[in-house]
Amino acid sequence: MHPLSPITWLIHLASVAEWAIALVLIWRFAAASGEPRWRGVAWAMAPALLGSLMVLTHHALANDPALDWLGTAHASAILGGNCALAAAAWRLAAAPSPGAAAAPGAGAAQ
Repeated sequence: MHPLSPITWLIHLASVAEWAIALVLIWRFAAASGEPRWRGVAWAMAPALLGSLMVLTHHALANDPALDWLGTAHASAILGGNCALAAAAWRLAAAPSPGAAAAPGAGAAQ
């Protein structure tokens, strides 16, 4: 395989940095909002970040054929992360809205 161009490296590194920043911001949002389910979203983002670091390592080492297993590990991490993100999103969506129980007429048939 051929090495990545500088612009491709820039895009790859920027994407990984963006994902890491988003993970940290979601973690902080969980703390600020007092909603621990958001921490689950941050944890679910971690496998994709790990997978991205695996593929960057493969590229950084000139796509050494001895490290082709990193491609499979990357794909597995992305699959696991996507499943975890789906579960975290489901958990958030299924959670009752804050203050819903205190709203007038809550639970009453309309």
